[in-house]
Amino acid sequence: MDFLRVVGSPEEELQQVARQAIAATQAFPGQTVAILVTTNEMGGKALSYLQEMGAERVIDLLRGSPSQRRVLLQLKGIIDWFAQPTAPTRLAAAVDCLADWAGIPRAELGPMLSWIRASLPERLLFPNFGEAPALPDGPPWQNLGRLLRTLAGWLRAGRSPWPEVLNVIVQSLYRKPEELFVGRYVIDQLEQVLGSLPETDWQEIAQEFQVILDHRLNNLPSEIFAFDPEPGSITVTTLHRAKGLEWDQVFIPQVSAYEFPTQYGERTLGLKFLDEVDMQAEALAQLRQLSPKGGWELQADSATKQAFLDLAAERLRLLYVGITRSKRRLTLSVSSQSRFGTEQSSSLVFRVLSRSFRAG
Repeated sequence: MDFLRVVGSPEEELQQVARQAIAATQAFPGQTVAILVTTNEMGGKALSYLQEMGAERVIDLLRGSPSQRRVLLQLKGIIDWFAQPTAPTRLAAAVDCLADWAGIPRAELGPMLSWIRASLPERLLFPNFGEAPALPDGPPWQNLGRLLRTLAGWLRAGRSPWPEVLNVIVQSLYRKPEELFVGRYVIDQLEQVLGSLPETDWQEIAQEFQVILDHRLNNLPSEIFAFDPEPGSITVTTLHRAKGLEWDQVFIPQVSAYEFPTQYGERTLGLKFLDEVDMQAEALAQLRQLSPKGGWELQADSATKQAFLDLAAERLRLLYVGITRSKRRLTLSVSSQSRFGTEQSSSLVFRVLSRSFRAG
């Protein structure tokens, strides 16, 4: 177990962590490495630093696993096409998303997409309404023909309630439990906002799907996917999404008293001009006291301090998750400056562990 104190900003600390992660892959090419961060913003910076420093194999797990993203992007391509089915570019984008599923080699895909963009979608999908352009010979083009017939069948089903249509598409595309889970999760999230009325416009569904992609994917557990990083690769993800996963070497930056507090003064939640009172926590506490169920009691002097205790407990649980992701080597680091430009101290956990390992 290693402990790194960096004199400087969190960005300088993260750059040093990135350099050490690259050095770890070079020194131990048969091992896997991960950088576990507290926020997606910090993870994005880590990815940029790794790219600037020439890291060869980097896995971005910030927004879910590669398998999750593949499922989500496939469904997005289909839904966007449903919103404008007469647009050749939308049909080409849907074919692009589903090419691997349809067995179309990527090397053959370019000419196919150009051919689709130059054609009328209704003639490609429903040749009975007009003479369809003849498909060139060859197995890849035959696979494209089958894919177009599948898309036409889904479009015909579009007269049914939209949740049923999406369920049919998910059942057609996926067999693995984790893929089906993501598909059903998306449908459930859409239904919560849009309901299940058949007259719901596909453009509305496409817009809400984009909202889900941008903001509502944190509840998708990484551990349901068979994620197996390649030796010599560096994975970047959040501590939250690291649950259930393991790497040989793990780096956890910014183990500061602010990010992982243990005492109230290390991270106050209230507003200075209101005597550091957390108005949201105080209002929720009063509502709970007025609740007919009752029985809710504070464990602290105030709802504001109770909110801090809840936050501190959650952050320490998160840190424990990160610490236990390492199979061989763990490096905790902290910078001397906070993201606000002020001096900061390391978390009590950092200090206790470093003293314990030095004594050992």
